[in-house]
Amino acid sequence: MRRISLLAIMGITLINYAKGDVTITATDAGGGKLLIGYQATGALAPVAFALDIQLSNGATFSNVTSLAQPFYYYPSRFRDFIVTTSPNWEDPSYLPTTAWNEPAALGGLGTSGITIEMASMLDPYLAAGSNADFDHNGSVDIYDLTMFSDNWLIDGGMADLYPDGLVNFRDYAVFLDGHFDPIPMSGDLLLLQLNGNGAEITTANISLNLIRGGIVLEDASLGNAILPTQVTVIIPEPATLFLLTLGGLTVLRKKK
Repeated sequence: MRRISLLAIMGITLINYAKGDVTITATDAGGGKLLIGYQATGALAPVAFALDIQLSNGATFSNVTSLAQPFYYYPSRFRDFIVTTSPNWEDPSYLPTTAWNEPAALGGLGTSGITIEMASMLDPYLAAGSNADFDHNGSVDIYDLTMFSDNWLIDGGMADLYPDGLVNFRDYAVFLDGHFDPIPMSGDLLLLQLNGNGAEITTANISLNLIRGGIVLEDASLGNAILPTQVTVIIPEPATLFLLTLGGLTVLRKKK
């Protein structure tokens, strides 16, 4: 079996004084999978994550699975939700990865770098806040969300509700005005399947994508992010993985 060692440099964002620490964890889940989770401390829970994860030595990401039900809203798919008559906000077919041609995004699945975006939400019809009523119809609804999505990652403009010159997750937090699904202070976020491509060792650097918002708390402030230290993931070669899968199916058949 080949080993892939993943190193995420320990770091703390010093953008502002946040009202809580958010520790990102990375562990070996077996079978060449990398499990990403979080642990929050302080008064406020995280409502959005924007992370960049990069591998070295030619290793790539082959699949990503979202594990955290509160964080099933992915800004890179704004339009897909909006054009649907009855959007399913928890549709598992939507992936929390941005496309390679999105602004400030890494290559995506099949490459050595992915950009992750995950956010919590409540039905936008229940959201409040007069500043987010862009069309001035008296309520914050799907039409305002459409207008918000049109301004995603654009400098300034009417959707820059957290006036920092760029529309991202911080503005999204203001848009919902505190109306979020119940958010646990800790949990699993992602399960990433890695492909070694013949590499025996690779390092992964997990960093905040601050252009897209980084880690945002309930009041639109930035979470004080603590990024994980080194983790080693054992990635079976294709033939070994096949034998393991075959063995598991055999055991299951015998039990039945």
